[in-house]
Parts: sequence; C-alpha cells; structure tokens
Amino acid sequence: MKNAAKRMGLVALPILSLMVAAASGLAAAQDGRQTVENVCNRCHTHEPICQNLNRNEAWWHMTALRMINNGAPISQNQAKDAAIFLATLKPGSEPVCK
Repeated sequence: MKNAAKRMGLVALPILSLMVAAASGLAAAQDGRQTVENVCNRCHTHEPICQNLNRNEAWWHMTALRMINNGAPISQNQAKDAAIFLATLKPGSEPVCK
C-alpha cells in the first residue's frame, strides 16, 4: 500500500508542476496584455507592434527593456509579461492588430 501511494505521488507531482506552470504562464500573459494595452499603446500605435508579432519572447523582452531605458513607465516584470504575451500572438491577432 505504501509503495502504491509513493508511486501515485511520483506521478502526481509532475502533473501538478505542469498545472502550476501553465497557470502562471496564463497569468503572465494576462498581465502582459494589460501592459501592452495600458502602457505600450500610450506611445505606440498598433501598427508597429502588429508588424512584429512573428518575433520571439527574447526579442520582445529586449525591446521592452530598451523602452524602459528610454523612460517607459513599466517594471522589469511588466516587460517580461508583455514579452510573453506578444510572443504568443500570431501575426494579425487581436487585440493588437485592430
């Protein structure tokens, strides 16, 4: 019985870890969407953002850090969340390409 419980725990732990990771990724994407809508769009129209939706997370993160260096009022965490959000979008996606 103890071995069965131990095996069950060994199976459940990775599944739980994946669920937590997925939930945190979803939260980051939601926060990133809010950052893009409320902060990035203060200075940028949808067009340049939409034109770069084929970029990866690292590119978006470097771009957001460059914006911080230029005075954008966002935190490092907001920059990362925005990068995660934008990297998940396909070209032409809403709400970015309205």
